[in-house]
Amino acid sequence: MKYEGYTEFESNKTKGDNNLGVDIDSLYEGQTNVQIEGYHDDWDNPNTPAFFTWNSMNWHEDTYCGWKTFKGEQGHNTLSTVWETRWWHSIQPAPYKYVGGPYRAALSDFTLGFYGLFFCQRFVPITDFKITYDKAVKVGDTIECVITNTIIENDTLKQELIQRIYGSDKIVGRAWSSHFMKKKEDYKEKQQDLTELNGDGNRDRGRYGEDVS
Repeated sequence: MKYEGYTEFESNKTKGDNNLGVDIDSLYEGQTNVQIEGYHDDWDNPNTPAFFTWNSMNWHEDTYCGWKTFKGEQGHNTLSTVWETRWWHSIQPAPYKYVGGPYRAALSDFTLGFYGLFFCQRFVPITDFKITYDKAVKVGDTIECVITNTIIENDTLKQELIQRIYGSDKIVGRAWSSHFMKKKEDYKEKQQDLTELNGDGNRDRGRYGEDVS
């Protein structure tokens, strides 16, 4: 199956490829002892990429997973990820007819966290996560996860996602997440906290306790 516009997450057949076009050498200019090595989780194949291990469960069969961005309804770029499924993604006994809930939840959780990282330009940990399984997904179908809504309220990033069968409009589930975004302190607030003078919760008081709101 062709996945037009998607960039493949690293797999055994693409490991070492520089899909993002980053000049690694330029990041370490002047350093002659820098070594970039894979995570040695499997000593028989020490450079197995993490995404390949996660999606293939080390069964060493090609299972495509990738990502792309596109213009969303909110006016900014949003994210789509695609994940091929195999029998080991099921929690049923043989003949493994349907994809299991844990794998579907993991895909949603990853996609929400992945997009949050780039939307906020920093790591924003998930503090709340909810998912629905509206329809079954057959083993062999490709799952697409699409971020449909992203807002920031009271230092909290809130996102919504749909899961659907790739190549169709069949929505099979939805997910919601909240992410902690600590407010960046300004100098006045930092000084208040350091001196315990009109600290957090009492920002609108002056030096002598007067109301300056």
